[in-house]
Amino acid sequence: MNASTARPQQIEAINTLQRRLATDCTPPEVLATWPSGKADRQIAYLTSLVDARRELPRLRAQWVSAMRLLAQTGADVSTIPSLPPMATPDQIEQSIHMLATGIDIARGGNGTDGLYAVQREIARAGRALRDRGANVDAGFYIYEGQLIRIVQAPEGDLYATFRDPATEHSWQYLKVSMYRVYLHANVASSDDLARWGRGTGMCFVCGRRLGHARTQDQGIHATCATGLGARPEDDHR
Repeated sequence: MNASTARPQQIEAINTLQRRLATDCTPPEVLATWPSGKADRQIAYLTSLVDARRELPRLRAQWVSAMRLLAQTGADVSTIPSLPPMATPDQIEQSIHMLATGIDIARGGNGTDGLYAVQREIARAGRALRDRGANVDAGFYIYEGQLIRIVQAPEGDLYATFRDPATEHSWQYLKVSMYRVYLHANVASSDDLARWGRGTGMCFVCGRRLGHARTQDQGIHATCATGLGARPEDDHR
């Protein structure tokens, strides 16, 4: 192997980080052709994504808390711009800062002098929200009577998808403010998934047809049901 190409330790590090991000792993034989410097840059980039993802639950809880605090002032939060799909930590922090400024002003401040106190209040409310287990994570949920899937983007925050009957039940992006999803979505049970499958003849999780009578009765493929596992319902409200 050329001394300038990626070392086995670099290849393993890249694939380990990709697995942690739940993204497709670059084949080791492809990584072996990369220059060592390129491999180092990729490791640094993937590590930054892993570190950012650790921050997302905390920021998500703070953002929801900030929206609630602003709503309590009587402000119309429906006019607040939604977070962009797959928002990054920096984008969420910017939105939280904007909300904190709005809270201070709505309470009679000037948006500057009382900003630090409001930010601390938001941080405390976010911690309380997370301590209660009130947090939307990747998985399957019921939102306004519709079965949806919440997906964790490798380079950003969560976004919602649904199986669209108009496109043969392929995944489609759900155009909805994630704030509303955080507040109103409930974790979907295995019965919810099975009920959808029995009604459509398709497994909601993997999208495959339920071909056998037993599978049709179960409403979900056995391998998908095994992979779901038991999960307590979170209090998103």
